[in-house]
Amino acid sequence: MEMIKMLPDFPSFKTKIESSTINFISNRTCGSPLLSKINKKTCFEGRGFSFVDGCGDYVEKTFEKTGSEFSVSLDEVLEKGLVASIEKFLEANKEIQQKMTRMLLNEVNIATTKAGTNFKTDKKLITEIYLEGLKNVQVDFDERGNPYLPSMPMHPDDDLKYGKILDEHLKKNPNHMEEYQMKLDEIMEIKRKEWHDRESNRKLVD
Repeated sequence: MEMIKMLPDFPSFKTKIESSTINFISNRTCGSPLLSKINKKTCFEGRGFSFVDGCGDYVEKTFEKTGSEFSVSLDEVLEKGLVASIEKFLEANKEIQQKMTRMLLNEVNIATTKAGTNFKTDKKLITEIYLEGLKNVQVDFDERGNPYLPSMPMHPDDDLKYGKILDEHLKKNPNHMEEYQMKLDEIMEIKRKEWHDRESNRKLVD
């Protein structure tokens, strides 16, 4: 008589692992310095979405698939256990994060080109780049009059490069940051007036 051995199965345990893994990957993927600043909305159906952009145009977009494929061999499981899967998950997460970042930057480039808010940064200080960019964007304020200042995400290599350039400039021009703050204050006064005008118009419409 032939004996058949069945390995035990734990469907409930596997479901919990799968759910925890999906949540972990999702939170970690959107936790990068750039992606974490983007508002998120979960869509449960449909092939696309629509919105009105900053130029007032109606835009329709289709969802783009982003993912990463990987496999865990039996030898890896026997050697490392669950850690083998976690390592693969982290590698996949890094790949997905890079793909999503490239997609986001591409959309930002399209939007800024359309709105005319992109500009060349060659041979400019990071402070000058920020001030120039600030002039071209809408700035809102909270109830106490504090501005919601936009961030300027950069590649780590660019951040290091512009940081060194600024350090060298400060050695020759120690008053630069004071001049920068004065120019920033001037721009903020203009932005604050524009915000007050928007709020007044909105209240009149309401």
